[in-house]
Amino acid sequence: MAFSFEDRSFVVVTSGMTRISNQKFKKVFNQRPRMLPHDQVETMTGYRIGGVCPFALNDGVKVYLDYSLKKT
Repeated sequence: MAFSFEDRSFVVVTSGMTRISNQKFKKVFNQRPRMLPHDQVETMTGYRIGGVCPFALNDGVKVYLDYSLKKT
């Protein structure tokens, strides 16, 4: 999922069954989660909506991996 704060964007990769917890997100990033607006997704990440992946993103886009990916 692609999020933004100020003029930066970042991607959080989670397992398909995981939902973003507002409380946990705020604890880690010190702000409420704010998804990238639809009209900015491609510009900020380099991918169209529905196809954002954690590889070959635009320069400056950070990728965070959620611990849910470790579940077996």
